[in-house]
Amino acid sequence: MIIEKIPEIQKLRLVEKAQLANELIDQLDADFEVGGDEGHLEILEERRKLFEANPESATDWESLKLELKAKLSDGSGA
Repeated sequence: MIIEKIPEIQKLRLVEKAQLANELIDQLDADFEVGGDEGHLEILEERRKLFEANPESATDWESLKLELKAKLSDGSGA
């Protein structure tokens, strides 16, 4: 992990880590131009509409991480 290569990050307070994360995201936004691929935008719009029509079908991030870890640990990957 990158955080292990930069030990100073581990010493940051929670607020500073959140600020760093925001700054990294802002930098990514500046590095990549959003909207370059119409196909991707169409897929995102379709998924947004599906979610709005059926929000209970969504999975929160913590549940998804647990599900993925379980699949990876049992070797099924499916």
